[in-house]
Amino acid sequence: MTGVQKTSVFQHPNLLAVEVAQDDFTDKEKTEKRERVVDLLDGTHREYCYRRLAIIQSSDNPHPTQAGRHGHQGIGARYTHYKMDDQINLESLRLCLVDRETRIRQCFEFKEQVFPRVEKLQIRGGFLDGIVIPLHEGLNCILGAKGAGKSLLVEFLRFGLDQLPTQQEILADHEEKLEERLQTYGEVTCTIVDETAKAHTVTRTYAPVVIDLRNPPSYVILR
Repeated sequence: MTGVQKTSVFQHPNLLAVEVAQDDFTDKEKTEKRERVVDLLDGTHREYCYRRLAIIQSSDNPHPTQAGRHGHQGIGARYTHYKMDDQINLESLRLCLVDRETRIRQCFEFKEQVFPRVEKLQIRGGFLDGIVIPLHEGLNCILGAKGAGKSLLVEFLRFGLDQLPTQQEILADHEEKLEERLQTYGEVTCTIVDETAKAHTVTRTYAPVVIDLRNPPSYVILR
């Protein structure tokens, strides 16, 4: 568009966003010359009526293998992230378009950050035999009456992750709980999610080695 047609379009108050293809964002030559659409519509160019507009991507279901054709497999091939408040409506979308710097991210810009965490705890044997506890990625609260096993869960989790207490008194209490409440050959299984979002399962069996010092064995194998 040129001339009056172009001016009338960019002067229109209801124009809040422009859709572009992803290669416009990543074009090295355009980036160096600041000729990408996101640069041209930053509010400093007279030819675009000094408009500062949101730049978005969307998809009209292009076929993944057949050029020029459409298919349901292409739905969501291109998209934009919008940061909205609790209410998802046209007004919250309008606010995103107006505040493009903080409320809009392109699909290739946004990378979800995954933190290592314990996803699930399972107990086999002892006082909490058969219990399976899924853990939330955020805050977890353990509620229960006295003697229900709240502190046991913490000690069993220590054991499952091989994270022994460093204070002698707490270590003694930890070992006592394992002996009395997990009992010999009891198992603690932890499902752990690492920073790549991959899940790992670790199982530890409580099998203390008792050595009679009056008649010690020639060797001991610890596993």
